[in-house]
Amino acid sequence: AIGYFKRQGFTKHLSFPKAQWNGFIKDYDGGSLMGCKLFENINYLDLGTCLEELAQKVWDDLMHCRPPEEAHEGLDFSDGVAKDPMSIPGVMECGWIPELDEVHQSNRQSTLQGQMSSIITSGSKKPFAWPFREPVSLKEAPNYYEVIANPMDLQTMKNKCDSGQYQTREQFIADIDLMRDNCITFNGRNSEYTKRANEVHEYVVSRAKKLACYISEASVRSARTSQATTPESSEKDNTETNLT
Repeated sequence: AIGYFKRQGFTKHLSFPKAQWNGFIKDYDGGSLMGCKLFENINYLDLGTCLEELAQKVWDDLMHCRPPEEAHEGLDFSDGVAKDPMSIPGVMECGWIPELDEVHQSNRQSTLQGQMSSIITSGSKKPFAWPFREPVSLKEAPNYYEVIANPMDLQTMKNKCDSGQYQTREQFIADIDLMRDNCITFNGRNSEYTKRANEVHEYVVSRAKKLACYISEASVRSARTSQATTPESSEKDNTETNLT
């Protein structure tokens, strides 16, 4: 019943003072008390028409505030010569300034960094991710850094997210690719560690694909490939000591 009433506009978050309804309606133990605020100027029996009229009123008000349209002459271009956007007729009048692009870019990057950081945080909590949570310890794999020139792990990726080092999700995916490939190189493709590496890779990449849309085809192909092929250097299987 709660779902039905929600669709009718009711909510459990009551905005009415208790004194206005206490004693007038029954409040059953174990029941869910819900309410719906009504407005006198809205005809709820003809809500569709009312909303259409409201939307049209908002549109009319916006058009009234809109400056009149004005067509400007075309621009002359020279190869290799960039124009100052502020010198283009109509740009300044429409309210655009260079700082707006900077603000938009900053907000977009901040959102992307937060989303990528969240993916790494949730991925690190998965049972199969335990070997990747921190950099490889020399105590566990003394020769690891002799074999792996560019190590990568989830903690390092989290730090890079938080410090704003990823400008695109393409760079983000490249690091999770690197972490998986390092595991294959050191442990071999049939290792249990590599199985977990592929699980982490699939988890992270499947979620990274849903982030901001600026990404190259190469990254899309990488995102679709959760099972890795063995790099050339993995032909010489090392001791199955560590995964990353």
